[in-house]
Amino acid sequence: QPASTTKKASFPMEVSQSTRNWSIYFAKLESRDKKEAYSVVDAFTADPLVLVRLEELFPGRLYIDRYQWTFETLPPIEEHGPVIAVLHRLGEEGSLVSRHMMESSSLELRFYATFLLSERPVPDAIPLLLERILDRDIQTRKLAARGLKRLATRHPELVDQKISSRLAEIVTRHEDDFHVELAAELLGELRAQSALPALIS
Repeated sequence: QPASTTKKASFPMEVSQSTRNWSIYFAKLESRDKKEAYSVVDAFTADPLVLVRLEELFPGRLYIDRYQWTFETLPPIEEHGPVIAVLHRLGEEGSLVSRHMMESSSLELRFYATFLLSERPVPDAIPLLLERILDRDIQTRKLAARGLKRLATRHPELVDQKISSRLAEIVTRHEDDFHVELAAELLGELRAQSALPALIS
């Protein structure tokens, strides 16, 4: 499902302070010439106008066929395409685009959004990452788990506050054995004390 057919994210549309003509940079970013497209990746900022256009293009032209790789051997995220590379470079400032795309009905949009947030996860993405560990795509599931583990390492207080409780709920209440196994495995890796009752049961 193209990004343009999904509901738009609510970007903070304050007046752009940039004096750049973004259309010129986007014309290059959308070029069929790979070298030209990548030549402008570093030029973009998290200007609201930029974020709106990046969402419309997401995930943009791709140069990596992810199905030729396993989760463990996926090439670095910036090599997959120039639009993805821009969002990766913007980090947290560009995460609103990724967070919105994680709710797409398109498997590919969800994959690339989850890939971005697994590399540079933000606390606001926790509910979405928790949803994606149950995704039908195996690479997406593993990326979501990696994002949650990285968040748990950087923000240990979030494990008991926001992560382990939801995983424990899946373990104790979910009817799908496969989903229960996934959640239990991640709970074990997070070593959350509050999750022990769920794991024991």
